Amino acid sequence: MLQKGKNILVITYWDFNEAHVQANVLPNLKFLSQAAGDCSNIYLFCLNKKQLSKQEIAQAEKILSPFKIRLIWFNYSHFGIKMILKFTWLIPFLCYTVWIKKIKQVFAWCTTAGAIGYIVSVMTRRPLILESYEPHAESMVENGHWSKSHLAYQVLSWFEKKQAQRATYIIAANGGMRDYVKKRYDYLILEEKFFVKPACVDLNEFYPDASKREAIRKEIAIQE
Repeated sequence: MLQKGKNILVITYWDFNEAHVQANVLPNLKFLSQAAGDCSNIYLFCLNKKQLSKQEIAQAEKILSPFKIRLIWFNYSHFGIKMILKFTWLIPFLCYTVWIKKIKQVFAWCTTAGAIGYIVSVMTRRPLILESYEPHAESMVENGHWSKSHLAYQVLSWFEKKQAQRATYIIAANGGMRDYVKKRYDYLILEEKFFVKPACVDLNEFYPDASKREAIRKEIAIQE
């Protein structure tokens, strides 16, 4: 799956400071960095909801540098005309990054980023690896954010199928994704390219702080 000694582009659809990146993506990239070896650089792409300050950039670089992870980002906009216009620059920028940084593999985290990863993979002819592949379009309908007539739902549904067909490897959080894709898109993901890895966090780092818990309970007057 991993080409050792080769540079990697990791595409997310999240802000660098969001929990998705801090608690899930970065710990996995640290392991990936070790497996890839000293000759590999990992370029992490994020869609930030606010402009990073110089201090925040310096702090991020300090954290990422030991793992040879380089942060690149665009400013995020909700799906619509503004975001579509941004994509006309975003896609060429990522393709240029692939070529200029000699990137050999494209990793995409979840299906929203997978849509971007699919286009970049096709245009640059680089292998696509899907991480945390899941039914995002359907979940957005279930939680009431979109309807099935919504343009975003139709676009993402199309990309969810195409990226599964394109991917060299697919890593899902649930083994049921093979059955879901077969039923939903009439496409069978080959068993040899399908892997299951639950989304985990470091329990030592995220262990509840008893003193903070007690302080908050007192603040809002909750009795034991």
